[in-house]
Formats: sequence, structure tokens, C-alpha cells
Amino acid sequence: MDPEDIDPRQLLAFLNHQFAEHYRQGDLKTAQQAIDRAIELAAGLRAQPDGNWGHEEQDFLAGLHSNRALLLKALGRPQAALADYQAAIELGEALKALLGEEWPPEYRNDLARVYSNRALLLQALGRPQAALADYQAAIELREALKEQLGEDWPPEYRNDLATTYSNRALLLQAIGRPQAALADHNAAIELREALKAQLGEEWPPEYRNDLAAVYSNRANLLDDLGRPQAALADYNAAIELREALKAQLGEDWPPEYRNELARVYSNRANLLQALGRP
Repeated sequence: MDPEDIDPRQLLAFLNHQFAEHYRQGDLKTAQQAIDRAIELAAGLRAQPDGNWGHEEQDFLAGLHSNRALLLKALGRPQAALADYQAAIELGEALKALLGEEWPPEYRNDLARVYSNRALLLQALGRPQAALADYQAAIELREALKEQLGEDWPPEYRNDLATTYSNRALLLQAIGRPQAALADHNAAIELREALKAQLGEEWPPEYRNDLAAVYSNRANLLDDLGRPQAALADYNAAIELREALKAQLGEDWPPEYRNELARVYSNRANLLQALGRP
């Protein structure tokens, strides 16, 4: 079927799918062509008085801008990526103001994701205070989701909140705020341990790896803070989790997981040597 013959909304979905496929395959040039066209089409629909532009379409357009920001970041165009993040945030915040108490949880989560991703870019650009403001916005949105949904709070939302705390912890540690960083590491570990208990045998390998990473990062911080025994306990926890991943995945154990396990063993060895336990 010729894409030009498709209904505009179907064409939007088609172009977004094309973007995702080409992005996944590493064909960034073709991915950009698809998403540029999708954003142009969506903006045109939005401008039409009779375009039946609604809440779903606005959230979808925000998602397109957010996805293009990720692409532009990968292409080494951070300022253009920031412009797209700003467009996505403005669209999301407008939905928040418009819908009020009727603002759906998935829209709240979408907006939190954009703030969190922009924080990562701002951090990479050497703008830590702006990044902290975005992390705070994302955490407030995700904590509100936790309160709103209660027992219906999905595991993936819990994981997203843990990731935001973990990322902010690393930034706080880098700018010399170790106690605040420790509090965020603690929050991330509490959330990820709750995920482990909630999911049981359905706990995904990537979540196990994320928990191991937080234990490892907290161990590094505790070591810097002069708390070697607490650091050692965290290194042990990280190693136990990563060894379990090795056993679980077998031949599918990724090289990056192997490298992370080696790094934790190396860091623990350095600590043991400092403690006089070579």
C-alpha cells in the first residue's frame, strides 16, 4: 500500500513504526527522515481547525518529539535534541493543565520520561543544576503516580522511578553531595528489592542487573565515605546478583554483563587489599 493513500492517523503510526525499526537497526538517517515526516504531518493536523485534534494526538506528538530528541542526541546534535525535549515537555505540561484531575497515569509517566531523559542530556552537557531540576520534576511525577495508583502501580513504573533515583544519585555524587546521593541510592535499592519480591520467578534479567548496578554504585560511595564494611556488603550483594545472572543466562550472558561482573570483583579486591585482606 502506498503510504500516501493511508488515513493521516494511520500514516502517523506507520511512520513512527518505520522510525523505531530503522533506529533499532542503526539506520539513523532513514529513521530521522521518518520521524521528521511524522512530526510535520502531526503538526499539520494540529493546525487544522477541523483536524479532530485531541488529547491522544497531543500525547502522541509529544512522544514523537521525545523520540526525535533521542535520535538527535545519538547523532551528536545535543542542542537540537534539547529543542525537541522542550517541545515534548510543553505539550505534556499543556495536557496536564488542561485535563487536571482527569490527566491519565500514562500521560503523567510519559512526561516524567521526557524530564528524565532531558536530565541525562543536560548532565552530559555539563549543566548539573538544570539536570537536577529535571530529575526532581520526574521524581515528583513518578512519586505522584505511586500514590495515585496504589496497588495497581505497574512494575515498569516502579522500575522507572528507581532508575531516576539511581541516575540522580550518580549526579549528586559527581557534584560533591554524597549524603544526598546515598539517600537516592537507598531509595533505588528499596524500590528494586520490592520489584524482586513482587515479581518472583518473573523478575527479568535486566531488572536483576539494574539492582546489581545500584548495589555496586552505592558500594563505591560507601567506600569513599570511609565505610568499608558497608561497602563490602554491597559489593557482595552485587556479585551474588551478577553471578546469578551468569548462571541464568548461560550462553546468552551478554559481554557487558560479563564486564560489569569483572569490574565489581576488581573493586572489591581493591577494598579488601586496603583492609589488609589481600
